[in-house]
Amino acid sequence: MHGNRREKRMGGIFIPAFLFIGIGIGLLVGQPAVGALTGIGIGFIAMAAMRTRERMSTGLHSDAPEFISFIVGLMFIVAGIGLVYFPKMLWPYLGAAVLILIGLWFMFRGYRSFSYPEQDDAEPVEKKA
Repeated sequence: MHGNRREKRMGGIFIPAFLFIGIGIGLLVGQPAVGALTGIGIGFIAMAAMRTRERMSTGLHSDAPEFISFIVGLMFIVAGIGLVYFPKMLWPYLGAAVLILIGLWFMFRGYRSFSYPEQDDAEPVEKKA
């Protein structure tokens, strides 16, 4: 049971890992903000891929949270690339709006996870025939 929880939470390690890798590469090329945004985006995509793989191995097919994480990752990558090619356009305002929406999404998702108990910890209900 303890091993199951560890495997479930393994997907979340990609965000900080790729964040630091992105910042490091960004520092090397003189664009740490672009590296950070791109690293976070790749981390979200890697997390979504890992969780989708875990769900497929257990037979679950609800990929909505993973799809949203994938879209968030793509938005971060586009924002990072946009900082290089279009720095003076709407990126400061658009970026702020996207970050606020992502923060609200995380709060909603966290609230929802505290509202409902995890199904792995619940005892299986046996049906009587």
